[in-house]
Amino acid sequence: MLTTVPMLLALVAAPAQDPVFDPTRRRLRGNQIALDVEGGSITGRAIGQSFIVAGQVTYYPLARLGVGAAYGLSRGLGGLDTVRGRFVHLVHGRLELPMVAGLRMGKGNALEMDLFGELGAGVLYIATDWRALGVIGGGVRIYPRVPWLSIRVDALTYLHNTARRDADAAFDTDIAFTVGVALLLPQRPRRRRPPRATGSPRTAPIVVDPS
Repeated sequence: MLTTVPMLLALVAAPAQDPVFDPTRRRLRGNQIALDVEGGSITGRAIGQSFIVAGQVTYYPLARLGVGAAYGLSRGLGGLDTVRGRFVHLVHGRLELPMVAGLRMGKGNALEMDLFGELGAGVLYIATDWRALGVIGGGVRIYPRVPWLSIRVDALTYLHNTARRDADAAFDTDIAFTVGVALLLPQRPRRRRPPRATGSPRTAPIVVDPS
């Protein structure tokens, strides 16, 4: 979250007439698929302070809407004794809502970027048990000069219950900060149906031979 603050402040310096705000020039225009790989740190009462690596695939039917699935892997380092030393698996579906933005660095053209919010739901394997999982957060996706590549920074909060030793399961939150790269596949061509003929079809006149 702290990483995105200076970027948000820099948006003021990016005028709306900058080429990066032209919808026809944006990298993310809809009907596209993105493949993401990222890694970083995760902190919480259950997992302690540990690492997380993740991958996800997202389909964007529209430029401002993405739906996909994500998988993450971590390991309990510190935290609860029911989690310590054990691997944690996180699987969830995700809904992404991107917003057009630009980042100006110096006097050149603004750098194309998207701010996005994320909601998700799924399951996680923690303390040798599968539990329901909720995900909320957001981040920023920055597009360098390479057409098919983007750099993303995420801040996500994972909401779940965790089993305790000699006690009932209790609610926990773990916060993850990750940095990764995304491969944005080319826009898929939309199929167009041929136009339907209007009106009733004309029939050829009937000619009678008198002979």
